[in-house]
Order: sequence, then structure tokens, then C-alpha cells
Amino acid sequence: MKTRLLITILILSVFFVIASDKSYATYQSPEAVLTADPVYVTVNDTNVTLDGSSSYDPDGGSITKYEWDWTADGTYDYNETPGDGIVTHSYSNAGIYTVRLRVTDNEQSTSTDTCTVYYKTPIYVPQDVTTIQGAIDAALDGSTIIVSKGTYDENDIDFGGKEIILTSTDPNDWEVVARTIIKANDSSASVFVFDSSEDASSVLRGFTITGGDRGIECDGASPKIENCVIAGNSSSGNGGGMYCVGSSSAITNVFFLNNSSDMAGGAIYNISSGTTITSCVFSGNTSTTSGGAIRISISSPTFNNCTVYNNSAGSDGGGIYTYGASSQPILTN
Repeated sequence: MKTRLLITILILSVFFVIASDKSYATYQSPEAVLTADPVYVTVNDTNVTLDGSSSYDPDGGSITKYEWDWTADGTYDYNETPGDGIVTHSYSNAGIYTVRLRVTDNEQSTSTDTCTVYYKTPIYVPQDVTTIQGAIDAALDGSTIIVSKGTYDENDIDFGGKEIILTSTDPNDWEVVARTIIKANDSSASVFVFDSSEDASSVLRGFTITGGDRGIECDGASPKIENCVIAGNSSSGNGGGMYCVGSSSAITNVFFLNNSSDMAGGAIYNISSGTTITSCVFSGNTSTTSGGAIRISISSPTFNNCTVYNNSAGSDGGGIYTYGASSQPILTN
């Protein structure tokens, strides 16, 4: 009896091992991998490239079919057999679209992956939204806000960390720039405040900025400022035109005119910053203490092809005043 029981156990053990070995021979499903480039797209501006070419079969098989569902509604709108896994597509309406890719391998197993594409139309001020801040609040990352000529009485305008472009209708036309005016409605406030770690993806382009305690304040933020006139701002502290602390802003083709500071840096006050200032003009700026146009403190800004003339300070540096051994400005042309 014991012998028969032992034989039965051995037979069952062998059967279990064989069954276990067979489980390892089962086929694995493929892995779908989908990316989009660009992620942020303006309607009717360009196609988006949807790339599923990194999809693979982990058991060494091949991908034999790619299927694309443009809106993740369950209907696959396009397929390639086998194809290279890369397609282009465009959307005619603004919206946030989820795209689904389904891949099939040579064993007819499938897998899916999704990505999100943001298709937007420009926001027009005042046609779509009456205020600049309102348009910024309504914008998604990647949006462009186009502001018509006129005077906009707003202050403390805040991008809120968004990667957007705020522009006049034609920032390359200085007449348009002169007639697209953002004026602080509170002279004790800044016109623009960047303090949410904005970087070069946040762009301010083509405006006349005036009437504030500061024209632009950059605190730990590095937006792009291009083709602007920053004029007639008067600060009770440092930096009438622009105040930069912990900033690496790129400032290009900007006129700093007739700004003033009750302390230092009539046009720009730089502290702990590495701003790059290119093709800018500084004229008519004043400060009570130092740096009629520019005060540099513990900073190493770069100046390329700039013009500094007819500025004045109450004590030191009518044009540019540098303070601190660690301040190492670079001036070219």
C-alpha cells in the first residue's frame, strides 16, 4: 500500500513539474509605447507626430499591426500593417485629445497606450476675454494670447507659471508696440510679476509697459522679454523698470526709457541674477543712489550690443554700477 502511494505521489510531482514548465512557455503580450510631438499645437498650424515605434514584444516576437484611435472613443480610425509605427494627424477644433494606440504581435496578442495632445486656438484680447489677466487665467500651457492695440489698465499681471506667449498683434512693428500699452492702475504696484518659476517658455512680447512702481518684477523666475518699451515706471525701492532677483531672464530688443528708483537701478536692478540683455537701449533713467540705468549686485549679467546713455544717479554710476567682488558682468560690442 505504501509503495503504491509513493508511486502516485511521484507521478503527480512529475505532472506538476511538466505543467509548471509549460506555463513558462506561454506567450507574453506586446508593450505599446506612444508619444506625441509636439504636445501643444495651435489649430491649423501644424500636424502632430504620433510615434509608436518604440512598442515591442518582450518575448522576442514582432509587432505586426498598429491601430490609431484619434480621440480614444473606442473606434480605431487608422491602421498600419505592419508599418513603422509613426503617423501624423491634425485636429480642426481646439480641445484636449487623448490618442490611443493598439499594437498586435505575431501571436495576435494586443496592448494599448495613450498620450494627450493639446490643440488650442489663440486667445484674443479684448475680443475673447476683456482683460489680459483674464486671458492668462483662461489659457492652457502652450497657448498664445494676442492683444489688440489699446490701453489696458492692469497691474500685478501674473503668468502663474504658465508656458504661454503674450504678444501684441505685431511685436516687430514699433508703432504697434507704442500703441499697445499696459498701464498700472495702481502706481504702487508692478505691471507684471513673475514669481512662479517661469522660464523661457513664458514669453512677453511687443508691449509698452508703464505707470508702475516697477514695470516688471522677476523673483526666482526667468521669462523671455522681447520687443517691449518699459518706460515711465517709478519705484519707491530698487529697480524702476525691472527688478530681477534669482533670475536668468533673456531680455532682447527692449527700450528702457525714463524709469526711476528712489534707491538703486533706475531701469534694472539685478541681484543674484544672470540675465542676458541683448540689443537694448537705456536712456533717461535715474536713481537716487547708484546705478542710474543699471545696478548689479552679486550678479553676472551679460550685455550684448546695448546702448546706455543720458542716465543719472544721485551718487555712483550714472549708467551702470556694479557692487560686490562676485559681480562679473560681461559686456560685448
